[in-house]
Amino acid sequence: MTSQRPQGGGILPATTLKSLDGLVDRLNSSSFNSSQMNTLALLVGTNEGIPLSRSYGTHNSAQQAAISDEVLSSIETIWATLPSSTPPHVKIDQPPHPLLSHLGLGDQVRTTMAFYEHWTLVHMHFTPAVVTILASTTANVGALKSTALPFLKELLKPVRKALVDIRTEAMNGNGAGVGDAGRVDGSAIKSYFHG
Repeated sequence: MTSQRPQGGGILPATTLKSLDGLVDRLNSSSFNSSQMNTLALLVGTNEGIPLSRSYGTHNSAQQAAISDEVLSSIETIWATLPSSTPPHVKIDQPPHPLLSHLGLGDQVRTTMAFYEHWTLVHMHFTPAVVTILASTTANVGALKSTALPFLKELLKPVRKALVDIRTEAMNGNGAGVGDAGRVDGSAIKSYFHG
């Protein structure tokens, strides 16, 4: 159960997928409870809900096998878009939404955490990409965030640039690989990295 593109086919470069698996392994090796994996999956997608990859690390566990594809798909396509609150045309270093500043909490939603009965979700927003870590309820979310955030920010720079380039082309009238309402689809991303 290593990195994969949901429903088959690779979108991200193989080196990126391997690095994501390595990060999952690193997060799990730093776990205090060696009998239980704390990081079950690392999902990369867009703020529009387009899944790009799923990383499980290089070691399989019964916990990972118990996660249904339906749950992962819902996290990728629905849940990941909710805290992002970024219009699809926004570039990398622009604030996500002008209404957020009125709350007085800052201009950007960077990380959102949700704690459920069986899992913890840590959602990190790297406009226009999003990463969601599906972790156990016993995971140290502070350690997850402090280890994963700087690594992912650097690793996903080319992916973020590709998404912005594809969106810019679409807005300039070159609609190849663009779905309904100007949303970028997986084929445009795949062709960007794999010719």
